Amino acid sequence: MRIAFWGEETGSGTTSNMLVISEVFAWKAKQRARKSNNSIQVEQMPEFIDCGSRTDEGTRQLLREADLVIVNARQSKHMLDRFFLDLPGVSQNSFFLIGSYFHGDIYNRANIERIYRIPQERIGVIPYNSEFRYACESGKQREFMRVERRKIYKEFRGSGQTREFFKEVRQTVGALQKILIQIEEGEKNYGNCI
Repeated sequence: MRIAFWGEETGSGTTSNMLVISEVFAWKAKQRARKSNNSIQVEQMPEFIDCGSRTDEGTRQLLREADLVIVNARQSKHMLDRFFLDLPGVSQNSFFLIGSYFHGDIYNRANIERIYRIPQERIGVIPYNSEFRYACESGKQREFMRVERRKIYKEFRGSGQTREFFKEVRQTVGALQKILIQIEEGEKNYGNCI
């Protein structure tokens, strides 16, 4: 299974969002393996492809061949209009990931679903988190994920902002896992959007 991350504009968080999602995918796979006393098999983990904001033919080919394209967008009217109104192929065959998400924004998830008529299961968010932003700027995303996840899930501490961050990321990964099952079973086709 191949999942391609793409964003039309530079700064949409494609690389950092992909890292967060892939880390939580791996973490959840390890948890399932521990519960069932099985070792993790490589086939269980999707291949994550970072296409950045490139639009060259090679990138378009990767997006066409992907089983699922995750379109990374900022929480702005301009970008949302562009994806949902101007690029119908993208909006019909993609999962949308809103990075640096702020629930209090007028374009929150509920309003995006209502305004653009996008099913809730096709939109995920990665909330804004100042510590995660700093980790991204300093190249320490993996360390942030490891340390903060341990604080929250093993030591039962950590900031409210970070708890919300992980809660939303886990929900997004759960939605993606359901879509991947639908794709594997031939029920849905989320590739070939560009």
